[in-house]
Amino acid sequence: MPSLLLVVLLLLLVITTTVSKADLTELPEKTFCNSKLQILTPETWWLTPFSAPCLHPGQPVFRISNSSSNRLQNFYSDEVSLDLNAGIAFSKRRVCFYSTVWDIQLNYQCFNHSLWKKHKLILAHPVFSKEKRKKRWVRRRNPLMPLIHFQQERYIIEIAEDLPVGSLIVKVQATHVNNHSIYYTMSAPENSRSTNLFTLDTITGEIR
Repeated sequence: MPSLLLVVLLLLLVITTTVSKADLTELPEKTFCNSKLQILTPETWWLTPFSAPCLHPGQPVFRISNSSSNRLQNFYSDEVSLDLNAGIAFSKRRVCFYSTVWDIQLNYQCFNHSLWKKHKLILAHPVFSKEKRKKRWVRRRNPLMPLIHFQQERYIIEIAEDLPVGSLIVKVQATHVNNHSIYYTMSAPENSRSTNLFTLDTITGEIR
């Protein structure tokens, strides 16, 4: 049993990513529970023109307004996951905007309301959503150095079978070359039980 948990933990740590706080300022902001309607009108959001053509699992999609954090009781979406502590919604899968847009279906329940609300966000890229994908081969002579560095390349931890639930397993730490604040995210493969076994503090990097 310990070896199985060790393999799962290693897999999670390998795909742990970080997000610079400076990058979050350009994200669109979403406000929840400000309408009495059960089904809201679809809303279209445009990424910045300099955004990459694809989003990856664990990458931030939009910010949550401060007022919404105290209003949401339940939330579900097949496309994004919500972190109320960090105030960010993260992508669950890889999405590319070549000649297309991304339909994000949000289902949520507000405090003091028993009915679930539905809202569709349409995320589009101002450049790539309007043109067909073109293939080109580029080789970098001087690739850019990464802005974020972990203190360790790998974190290998053995877990005892009788370890109480909620115990601290490991704390991952990373720094930004420009001393920007960092948020940690953790994504797991599809159909994996890993998300139910471990929790990650997006601010401190503690995994329990």
